[in-house]
Amino acid sequence: MKNNLITTVEYEDTNNNYLKTLYDLPKQSYVKAQIEINGLWDYRTDKKDKNKIGLTVYITKIYVYK
Repeated sequence: MKNNLITTVEYEDTNNNYLKTLYDLPKQSYVKAQIEINGLWDYRTDKKDKNKIGLTVYITKIYVYK
């Protein structure tokens, strides 16, 4: 939202990761994420090769496994 990340991060190992944030996630972590589809955009024209359809997706919660 307005270039700010709004999500909740929970760790399986809460003792060792008590104050870690989203920016502290190690590479290639195993996570479970809850996503929310906020919008669908559709740009169709008469030229079939220029048509585009997409989603706006938000990750509202991340659970990090060991």
